[in-house]
Amino acid sequence: MNHKESLLDVLKTLYRWKIPIIITSAIAGLIAVFYCLSIPNYYKSKVVFYPANLRIASRGALFGGADENMDFYGGRDETNRIMNIAKSPEVVNYIVDKYDLYAHYDIDSTELEAPHYVVNDFLELYKVKKNVEDAIEISIEDVDREKTADMVWAVVGKINEINNRLTKENQRRILGSFEQKVKDKQALYNASSDSVRQLRARYGIVSVASQEEFLTTLVAKTESALAAKQARLDALQSTGSAPRDTINVLRTNIKSLENQLFRLTSPKSDSKINLDRFNRGREQVTLLELRQEDLADEISFLRDRFFQYQTVYDTNVYSLYITEPPSTPVVRSRPRRTLTVLSVGMIAFILSSLGALLLDYYKDINWKEITREETREKRTET
Repeated sequence: MNHKESLLDVLKTLYRWKIPIIITSAIAGLIAVFYCLSIPNYYKSKVVFYPANLRIASRGALFGGADENMDFYGGRDETNRIMNIAKSPEVVNYIVDKYDLYAHYDIDSTELEAPHYVVNDFLELYKVKKNVEDAIEISIEDVDREKTADMVWAVVGKINEINNRLTKENQRRILGSFEQKVKDKQALYNASSDSVRQLRARYGIVSVASQEEFLTTLVAKTESALAAKQARLDALQSTGSAPRDTINVLRTNIKSLENQLFRLTSPKSDSKINLDRFNRGREQVTLLELRQEDLADEISFLRDRFFQYQTVYDTNVYSLYITEPPSTPVVRSRPRRTLTVLSVGMIAFILSSLGALLLDYYKDINWKEITREETREKRTET
């Protein structure tokens, strides 16, 4: 067996096999041509964007207290969240339904596995990735160039909607919490007001501070007037020469003052202006009024917070900063027919050449003799 190892021998072998090699390469090239011509043109549209930092619309950012150096662009967490949303079934199913991809991909929607097939076909044409600038890039390929750009815009809009909805749901829970707290505090305030109203009616209290001063002064004046009248009566009676009418007038005045003092100070008095009754209700009314003031402050604080969070909730922020908007493609993305035909022809040429070299290399080997020798060796061993 002669080993042909020189380059000249290789070239001689290839020359002898030139016709089969050329025919094989030509057939492969023609098959590639027909295949490429049968494939429709695909057009790609893409969008490049950065996620926004949603804290720019937070309570601290809108009403003070936030970091002045806060970045308007989102970080790694925001990027990961947006990419997860972009790959979510909600976005994929939205595009499938919006553009009726069952009909577009010629899939029978009545089949059991139809949803699986249509999603797989779409995901082969739908790509989500993070580029070297840490921006998010979303691209879609389709045979309809107009639909391609429209689908990318629809994906971007749906991503923004879902991202904002997730944020709004959390804000809505916070709003509901503050709203319930305001209602609870208002109910306590109303109950406290009813209690104060009842206590004031029971103890005849209008204003603790002014009424306390008024009653104290009135009792003191009454006691002082009573003491003065009593002293004058005693003095006149001690002289024995006072007119009887004067004595009677003084006694009448003293009796009136005593009755007045009784109504002002006696626990048994049914007068609404009574110091004893006032003193018994004063502490209760004062405590409830202080409680009302605290509740009013709490309600004011909660309402202020509620207003702030309501403003945040009503503020709509676009959660994506688009740096490269999708556009209608004018050049197909695939197939690259020339490259495909050349590649197939080259691969066919290389493989057919290797096949020719192998056939020529092993053509002098007597395979029947080798087989007989191996058979004899096995018999000898047994």
